[in-house]
Amino acid sequence: MSVADKIREMAELREQGLISEAEFQAEKDKLLAGGAAEPPQPQPVTVNVSNQSNVSDKEWLICLLLNFFLGYLGIHRFYSGHIVIGVVQLCTFGMCGLWTLIDFILILIGSYTDAHGRPLKR
Repeated sequence: MSVADKIREMAELREQGLISEAEFQAEKDKLLAGGAAEPPQPQPVTVNVSNQSNVSDKEWLICLLLNFFLGYLGIHRFYSGHIVIGVVQLCTFGMCGLWTLIDFILILIGSYTDAHGRPLKR
């Protein structure tokens, strides 16, 4: 790889925000001076996410019971944090029961999520 190719590669890294302007200039100066150094490799970012944060704090059984008894009013939607859809269900009586039935099935099979997209806690 030629010096010009290495400098172009470093410029791409700089444009992507993987290296700073100062790092780019220092490496460029080294390359032009003859001390060809390898371009810095981006460091992987490690994120620690516990399983607990991937599960909603809302209970599956409570949501199922709210849907069964008060689903036509959209109360289970309010419980899970879907306020706007809850208001729509309240105004349409759960789309005359059809929406309530669909939500009931989703809750039963475990596909129903809270407002943050997390599955309900079982």
